[in-house]
Amino acid sequence: MLQTRNTGPKMDPRFEKLLRPLVRQATTVKLSKAPNAASKPATRTKFGGIPYSEAGDSWPICPGCERGLNFICQLNLADCLHPEPVLRGLFVFYYCWECMPWGLPGDLKGTWLVRAYPRPGVDRIVQIQHGVKSVAPTIPCSVEMVIDLSLPDWDGIDVVCPAAAELSSKLDLDKPWAPYKAASMELTGNNGYATRIGGYPKWVQAESTPSCSVCTQRMRLLAQIDSEDEAGIMWGDVGCVYLFVCEQHPSELKLELQCH
Repeated sequence: MLQTRNTGPKMDPRFEKLLRPLVRQATTVKLSKAPNAASKPATRTKFGGIPYSEAGDSWPICPGCERGLNFICQLNLADCLHPEPVLRGLFVFYYCWECMPWGLPGDLKGTWLVRAYPRPGVDRIVQIQHGVKSVAPTIPCSVEMVIDLSLPDWDGIDVVCPAAAELSSKLDLDKPWAPYKAASMELTGNNGYATRIGGYPKWVQAESTPSCSVCTQRMRLLAQIDSEDEAGIMWGDVGCVYLFVCEQHPSELKLELQCH
């Protein structure tokens, strides 16, 4: 669900120097129903169907409700149209709709899972059996990749570039976010929500980028997964799930769910 806006004031030229160095490329993911995607596992990016797995894997079971986790999607960074500077491999995302974790400290461990495969390959695939029925399986979808540009949204810019937040607030005391949003729109062409790999998170609520449990550094957005009608995915009230990974410790992954 990629949405863009072209309204509002023009960019103040002072934003150019502040924001241009912060622009990141990202890959927006557009979904289309594809029943054939359910027939067999693969290494490509997809939603629903049968997940990629390797020898030694088993279908993850939720420790809370004891149902099988739902396979949401798998993201192969080799499919991305933007250059990924650090991360490599295939990430497979499972989630429990019954227990619905939000990424909070009190969430029961194991109610969501991301499995990382640094070197996925067709010759490594071992199909795992879904032994315990899960709730609301994801509708199988194929994907189309679109190159995109990304800047932090208003809820995150004060952390990444306080000077840009300060400038925007001075330019419009009544609507301090408006000048920054206009600048972001002019530089990226996009201010909306979408399923996206890489870039910066587009927060539904407040800025909540987690820190790595090992090195305490701010984590990098792996992917933002929007509510997707095609796949039958609804995060609360039209929300988003954000998956973060540490560049220095790629086994450290965290989830954040926000909704309206």
